[in-house]
This record gives sequence, C-alpha cells and structure tokens, in this order.
Amino acid sequence: MWYLIVTARSLIWMLLSLFSTLLMLSAFLSPSWLVASPETATFGNETVTYKPSVGVYAKCSRPVGFNHPVCTLLSVGGLSADSHIFPPAWKAATVFLGLGISVMSLTVCMGLFSCCFQSIFKKSVFTISGAAQAVAGLVITP
Repeated sequence: MWYLIVTARSLIWMLLSLFSTLLMLSAFLSPSWLVASPETATFGNETVTYKPSVGVYAKCSRPVGFNHPVCTLLSVGGLSADSHIFPPAWKAATVFLGLGISVMSLTVCMGLFSCCFQSIFKKSVFTISGAAQAVAGLVITP
C-alpha cells in the first residue's frame, strides 16, 4: 500500500531545489554573461543594431540577415575543440558545471520520491539529497 507523505519541509526543499537547478541550467546555457556595446550591421537598405554577447557555452554575434540573429554554441566540436581557442580550463569548468547540474537534477527527482518514501536503505531522503547537493555545490564551485 502506498502512502503520500507531503510535509512543509519536503515541499519547500523540493521547490528550492527545482528553482536552483533551473537557475544553474539557464546560467549555463545563457549567452548573456558578457554583453558588448551595441553595433550595427547593414543588409541592403536596412541597418540592424545588435549587441554581441558571450556566455559560458553560447554566444551571440553579427546577424546573417535582417531577422536572423546568430546565437550559437561556442564549441560545436565539444571537448575536442582547439585548445588555443577553448583552453583546457574552460573545458574542465564546462564538464564540472554540467556534472553539478546533473547531480542537482537528480536531487530534484529524489525530492519527488520523498513524497512517497521517507527513507532509502534506512537513511533519510533528506540526508542523502543534502549530501548530494553539497557534492554538487563543490563540483560547481571552481
């Protein structure tokens, strides 16, 4: 027989974990970390003003057409990209940030399980998830 166990503590923990995971994921994929001053590009008789920007893993640069801004991933080749363009420290930071976001996503899933189970292997779900979130915090912090 299944029981639904929802406490204020589990609900708040799950919502805060979900919120922080979504914030980290949006920061990882956002190209708006460093934004340059506005620049212009001319296409035929039209002039387009755009702001080049770069993030951890994405960038926006000069548009290729009037309504076509170019926002792409920095490294299409992934970790095999040229080390002169994307240094090994950047590659390592990208791997650790992705790993930390994955662990945080797992703790959100454990938060959903905490509504049905209070313990796993005689350990509290909150204890296991708290330890996993601490590891994720250490992995994310450079």
